[in-house]
Amino acid sequence: MRKVTFLHSAFSKKGLSFPVTIVAIVAFALMAACAPAAPTATPVHTEAPQTTLSVSGSGSITPVLTAIADEFQAANPGYVLEVLPGSDTGDAVRGTIEGVLDFAAMSRLPRDTETEQGIQFVQFGSSSTAIMSHPEVGVTELTSEQLTGLFTGTITNWSEVGGIDASVIIYIRDPEEGNTVDIREAFIGEEPFVDTAQLMNSQTDMQNALSSVEGSLGYGTWATAIARDAAVTSVIIDGIGTDNPSEEIRSIMGIGYLADEQVTVQPLIDWLLSENGQTALQNVGVILLES
Repeated sequence: MRKVTFLHSAFSKKGLSFPVTIVAIVAFALMAACAPAAPTATPVHTEAPQTTLSVSGSGSITPVLTAIADEFQAANPGYVLEVLPGSDTGDAVRGTIEGVLDFAAMSRLPRDTETEQGIQFVQFGSSSTAIMSHPEVGVTELTSEQLTGLFTGTITNWSEVGGIDASVIIYIRDPEEGNTVDIREAFIGEEPFVDTAQLMNSQTDMQNALSSVEGSLGYGTWATAIARDAAVTSVIIDGIGTDNPSEEIRSIMGIGYLADEQVTVQPLIDWLLSENGQTALQNVGVILLES
């Protein structure tokens, strides 16, 4: 009782009613506990700036760039390699000059008219033209005489050259296309192709035909076939194949860009020429610069 009386007396001296004061203190405490917490800032996730490098061009090279794009992007965060279809070297160079593309995939050196407009060129490797067939024809080596007979129509069945008993179906590219020029210079000369030869408009069309049509024979860039994982077989001619291509069936692989845009393209150039980049290219059939 003394403690209660003391407290009551103390509050009474200050002119406060003891019961009322206790109630006020409790109410204040409850209000403080129930008051909403001060708002906290919500973290805002901001993505790092992204640079997209757009390219189109030679059908011998764009599938290779598509195949190595993920490795380039992993090694260069913030960069995206966008490979666009539907072009060739010349069209892609024009697109680069006009600012539609960041760079061009090129299977030849730039022409004087292109360098005069600011096009720079960097080679990252070379490719070989390969004689390719359907994987089940049963032939992996031929002489150039046998190859000429197959393409000109004097040999019409694979059994005549040690293969299966199946008709030979010939696929070709345009006369001015690089692979056509290569096989003529290296193996078959200027003999006309058999009349029944079917013209393919792209590397992709050629590889799709060879992988799906029994008895088929054609040609194309070997690195492109590897990059696309095409179900075709390379055929050795006179001891020359994809592992030891002669100069006649080799062509350069590179990129062309405007000198004013070199800073933008430089990370790709550096990576393509680096040890990791060269290894990635070699894995898809590109012949390295040092080879």
